[in-house]
This record gives sequence, C-alpha cells and structure tokens, in this order.
Amino acid sequence: MPQYRPAHTITVVAAGAINPKRFVSFAGAQAGEGAAAIGVTQFGAKAAGRSCEVVCLGTAVVESGGAFSQGDELSSDAEGKAVEAVAEGVINAIAMESASGEGLEVEVFLVSPVAKAPAQG
Repeated sequence: MPQYRPAHTITVVAAGAINPKRFVSFAGAQAGEGAAAIGVTQFGAKAAGRSCEVVCLGTAVVESGGAFSQGDELSSDAEGKAVEAVAEGVINAIAMESASGEGLEVEVFLVSPVAKAPAQG
C-alpha cells in the first residue's frame, strides 16, 4: 500500500492549478514532460497564488502515467505523472513499487533531479 514518508516538505506558491499526487517544478507549476521536479504534492493547489505543500525529500505517493517496475528511475510526463525515465532524461524519483498502467497511486523515493546518463555500449 503506497504511503507518504516525508523527511522534508516545503510550501510553494502555485503558479497555476496543480493536481494532487503530481510532480511539481521548481517554478511552482505542475511539472511538464521530462522536467526537473522539486518534489511531489499530496493535495495540489486549485489555482495560481494558492499555497501548496511539496514533499521534496523522503517518499511520496504519485500518480502513474504508465507502466513501470519497482526500482525504475522515474521522470514526469506532460501532466506531472510518474513515468519511466528515458535515456538521457531527468530522474526525479525511484519506484518503490510497480505500476501496471496509468492512473495508479504508487510510492516513490524522491531524489534530487539528475540527468540520466547515456547508455554505454
């Protein structure tokens, strides 16, 4: 069962509406595709100018944007949902559990956003 285990949270002023359980950008917006995220919000924000608590260290529950496996490196899709990070993409979290498809709530371990290294071959 997914759960939040935040080690550190911050409050940001939302730049626009942010859905619950989505990655949040450093600009205070719902993160876009491949964007570096400051963390994940549990409750979101209904409109710009509203306060939004963001978990930026520890584990958080995020909505999946597709299927991935436990241990996969995750990034944000266009709607701030968790998806498997692509080659040379940004990693915002590690999957603590698998997701069989879109729209599931899964626990992730948040990491400082880093660029995924290209595959060595």
